[in-house]
Amino acid sequence: MRSHRARHQALQQGQQPEGGMPRSVPNRHSGLPAIGDEESRPQTPTSATSEWNPSHPCFPHRNPYVPTNSPLYESTRVIRIQRDFMINGDLSPAYSNTFPEILEPYVSEERFRMVIAYVNKELAKAFDPWNLWNWLDVMFGLLTLWVLEDIIDTYIKRRLRAVEAFLQQQNEELEQARSQAVFVPLRRTGYMNVRFFLVPVAGVMLTAVLTVGYTNPRPDAPTR
Repeated sequence: MRSHRARHQALQQGQQPEGGMPRSVPNRHSGLPAIGDEESRPQTPTSATSEWNPSHPCFPHRNPYVPTNSPLYESTRVIRIQRDFMINGDLSPAYSNTFPEILEPYVSEERFRMVIAYVNKELAKAFDPWNLWNWLDVMFGLLTLWVLEDIIDTYIKRRLRAVEAFLQQQNEELEQARSQAVFVPLRRTGYMNVRFFLVPVAGVMLTAVLTVGYTNPRPDAPTR
């Protein structure tokens, strides 16, 4: 009993007990830090580019909507507004209303939030499985072997067409205001995200997009 108590006191004081390793000294054979030794604990390396990556809301992506040999491919970029699954889950597409600062010179924050709110609301109505119109479309489609859908558009198609018309109207208003941003139709993005197609002016758009709103910590890093 006394030997056990002496061994316990030696461990607390950091002394080396008989036949054991001291508590405050790391085991050289295991390569693991000692318990309580903060300085010897392995630290998670912090990457200089951990914040600036394709997941960043201000990251300028390559423009996939023009040919790769086109001058627009090199001089324009696409800003993606990602889906927000916290709004409607996977029931219907919904997009984040976080305003990317890189869009500030091209689209006002008020217009941006208005567009996102309208799109989220209309898509929620279109894809609502409990909507009466959707139930009627399914019933009439089943009774007519879906021939009626070739004659009359379903409720979902009408709603989605209204969303596309709304985005087209916003593009016309932006063009009249001489803005350099264009909303990409959702059908071209597969409803995965809302995208802004930034159009160059006198070949300087690429520089403007990369420097406005966010400073690239790696100017020599290639963009995607």
